[in-house]
Amino acid sequence: MDKFDLMILDFDGVVLDSEVTAHEALIEAIEEEFQVEFDLEFILDEFVGYAQGEVPRILERIVGRKLTDSFIKNYREKIDNAVSNDSKLVRGIDKIIREQEIPICIASNSPKERIKEHLRKSGLLSYLENRIFSANDTSRAKPYPDIYLHTAKKMNVAPQNCLVIEDSPIGVKAAVAANMTVFGYSKITDSNKLYDAGAIHTFKSMKMLFEEIKLYEYRQASL
Repeated sequence: MDKFDLMILDFDGVVLDSEVTAHEALIEAIEEEFQVEFDLEFILDEFVGYAQGEVPRILERIVGRKLTDSFIKNYREKIDNAVSNDSKLVRGIDKIIREQEIPICIASNSPKERIKEHLRKSGLLSYLENRIFSANDTSRAKPYPDIYLHTAKKMNVAPQNCLVIEDSPIGVKAAVAANMTVFGYSKITDSNKLYDAGAIHTFKSMKMLFEEIKLYEYRQASL
């Protein structure tokens, strides 16, 4: 294959610059409830890429106790408020979506309505409205490949002709399991962790994504 037929974007951390904001809010909730401190890097390593429904299970393992319903409600409200009020688009992604050189869609563990809300606020919903896919549409979230296979089927593109942009090892593993090529966006995630998960290339500037794709396609065509 010389060129990709479809680019699939993860949402949080790739389109919406929300990962640090969300996980700082989670840390605040944890510290209030358990009177312990957690490092942001540790929390990002543990949680980034997982569906919201997996957070209690992971957190219970870390703190060693059952979470109360009131605490779960509290941390979810803190995260939702922080992301809604403080998150902005990843720098450069607006241009990528508006000037898409190949068809683009979104495949995320986040609920579809939440994705649409943020895209509507940013003026990008019209570019992607019928091309937003959520793990809620499938029986399993990332790191399983279901959401990516579902997306490829709906977009009528063979998985091996898809390029996925992911920012977490969990997401990378899901896309690789779906037999897709993955570029890892390494602004907050260590490049080596993305490579170890199966990414074939990593990059730090979304502004350079089109150039990164063209260079990769040129190299592939030369093989």
